[in-house]
Amino acid sequence: MDKKTNATILGIIYHPEIRDILSEQGKVDIAEMVQILADSLSGNCEYDSARGLAINIWKKFYKIDAPEFEPLDDLMGVISQIDHMTCGLSRVKP
Repeated sequence: MDKKTNATILGIIYHPEIRDILSEQGKVDIAEMVQILADSLSGNCEYDSARGLAINIWKKFYKIDAPEFEPLDDLMGVISQIDHMTCGLSRVKP
C-alpha cells in the first residue's frame, strides 16, 4: 500500500465516531461507517487538519503531563487548544 492509502485507512480507524463504535461494539456496520465518513468529508478538512496538529503537539510536548487530552469537537475549540499548547512552549535558543 502507498502512503496515501495507509493515511486514509488510519484516518478511518481513528475517526472519533468510528473509534467509539469499534470500542463499544467491536464491529462496524459498513453502511454506518460509510455515512460517518461521507459526513466527515463534507467540509471538515480544516477541522481534521487542526485536530491532527493538536494531537501531534500534544504527543510531542504534553503526553506525559496531560495523558487525558482529547481534541474538542469543533474547529474553534481545537484552534484554542493549539493556542494554549503553543503558548506553553518555551523558545529554544540555538
